[in-house]
Amino acid sequence: MLFKKKKKEQENKNKEHKNTSVEIHTIPDVFYGGQDPVIYKNEVSITKQGDKHAQEKISGKQPRTTPPTTKKTTIPSKKNDKKKWLIILIIVLFVVVMALVSWYYITQATKQVGNEVQNTPLQEDIEEPLKTPSSTKITEIKVISPTSTQRVPTPTSTPSIDEDISLPFPRMILVDTSDVDKDSLTDQEEDIFRSNPGIWDTDGDGYYDGLEVVNLYSPEKISPSKIIDTGRVFDYIHPKRAYRMYYPSAWEVGDINGKATDVLFSDISGEYVSVHIVKKEFGESFRNWFGRVAKGQKFSDLLTTQNSFKQEVIVRKDRLVAYIEDDVQVFVLIYNPRQQQQIPFRHVIEMMVQSFRLENSIDVLPEQTTLPGVNTSTLEEIGEIDISTSTLLE
Repeated sequence: MLFKKKKKEQENKNKEHKNTSVEIHTIPDVFYGGQDPVIYKNEVSITKQGDKHAQEKISGKQPRTTPPTTKKTTIPSKKNDKKKWLIILIIVLFVVVMALVSWYYITQATKQVGNEVQNTPLQEDIEEPLKTPSSTKITEIKVISPTSTQRVPTPTSTPSIDEDISLPFPRMILVDTSDVDKDSLTDQEEDIFRSNPGIWDTDGDGYYDGLEVVNLYSPEKISPSKIIDTGRVFDYIHPKRAYRMYYPSAWEVGDINGKATDVLFSDISGEYVSVHIVKKEFGESFRNWFGRVAKGQKFSDLLTTQNSFKQEVIVRKDRLVAYIEDDVQVFVLIYNPRQQQQIPFRHVIEMMVQSFRLENSIDVLPEQTTLPGVNTSTLEEIGEIDISTSTLLE
């Protein structure tokens, strides 16, 4: 009875509990963790999700929480900005460098065109150099024995000559150093040829000293006397190119480049005369050769004459540059002064030009004519002679 009574009481409690059961609602997961609620467009899905969480709550299962979704915002990187500015800087520098290089080459090309236009002879300059008549006349030519025993070598072929030779042309200089006695020899030249710097005509033969030197006669010995016989000058014979000329015996001779194409004749003071050999193109005229090689020189400054050995010579007006040509090459004599204001040895290079001759030259220097009225036995009896109308050779 007792057990039946308890069983009945238990059944009543269950019925009472069943009648008083209340529907349980759970808070959605979006409210957990302090998150603001998200309003879903689909309300049915929210209800279903809430029911699912409620069922899990009732069944004792831990509801699953969905991690909140956060929206990522991309912040521009400072490293990317640096790369961008570095690329821009490189581009700008490249453009600047290319502009400078282009400007440089354009400037150089403009200068080169200007130099070519300047060096191109004008129409009036393209005339052949004027022939200057010789101021001396020769009535007799006597063949004399050579003063040197050195033999002239006969070249079998024309050796190669450098194409890129640069000739050291001096500027036009018309002023000489001191000449006390006004005999057309400077005081330094008087010392070379052993003439008296205070006497206009040292040997008293009626020819002033400078006139005798440039015509290859001795100023210290009475006429007839050749300067080569005095020992004051030597007769230089080129070992390969077979040309000859006089030069002061006190000067030194040297090969500039070791190829015998450039020879140097130098004084102890540093003044020197250089002789250069420059090849001509096949069939090239002197005028065309001059325009190609003589950079900065004017064709209109040249005069054509004959030297004492009847060799045709083209000289510059100031007589510091001379040209002698043959079929294949041009010989260029250039005076190189230490200073660009005054010239101490202008008449020395003039003497060298007057004595220049090629290997095939057969002309010899004629004997000097003694002027009428000159007593050659003693200089003390020499009187005044007017040579204003006289010529050196008769």
